[in-house]
Amino acid sequence: MKKLTYIPVTLYKLYFFLVFLITFLPLYPIYYFWLTDEKHFDKGFWLSRWHARTVLFLTFIRYEIKYEAPIDKNKVYIITPNHQSYLDILMLYVIIPHRFVFMAKKELGSIPLFNIFFKKFSILVNRRNPVEAKQALKIAAKKIDMGDSVVIFPEGTIPYDTPKLKRFKNGAFKLAIEKHVPILPIVFLDNYKLMEDKGVWQSFARPGKAHIIVLSEIDTQNLTDEDLVPLREQVYNRINRHLQ
Repeated sequence: MKKLTYIPVTLYKLYFFLVFLITFLPLYPIYYFWLTDEKHFDKGFWLSRWHARTVLFLTFIRYEIKYEAPIDKNKVYIITPNHQSYLDILMLYVIIPHRFVFMAKKELGSIPLFNIFFKKFSILVNRRNPVEAKQALKIAAKKIDMGDSVVIFPEGTIPYDTPKLKRFKNGAFKLAIEKHVPILPIVFLDNYKLMEDKGVWQSFARPGKAHIIVLSEIDTQNLTDEDLVPLREQVYNRINRHLQ
């Protein structure tokens, strides 16, 4: 990073963190009450949507979303975005109009305060432990039965060489076939240009405009386990085509 850009980039990252913290802390008691009691999950989700929009607005991050087809608010989806930045999480609250939960890496559950989003509402998974990963998919299946869509980043992590796409893992597609739930692929084109994931001091960050494409859904109603790999590759190719 050039020395001339180091100071404004660092100031912007501090500003972004302060905006999130200042808007989050007063809401924490409400989050705690609404996200740890199943009866209030809807209210907790809508608060999260409002909060995400507020943070993006105050940090001067705009977005342009192109929908290949309308999202059916009455359908449950397995949502499979590519992963470029932690901005992806905030953007998903803007994109998806109905309740969903994240399947996220276990490490997020150890972050003080922030872990409130994962205690009961969303799902933590230890991908290095096959038994725990299998259990997380069972929890996701129960969430689907409750009427929640599930966001699974099929790359499993933010690639160090993003926007190059990592090979997809099987979990999201196995779950979609098992529950006969459509896949909703999402393409984040340039979130990494607004906020990199290369360490606190090494990563670049700036305000700007994000571009997102919500692809048309993929039906899995008549698919079986034999279709898992072709389905995975179909979603990979559809997302990768836009990134190239």
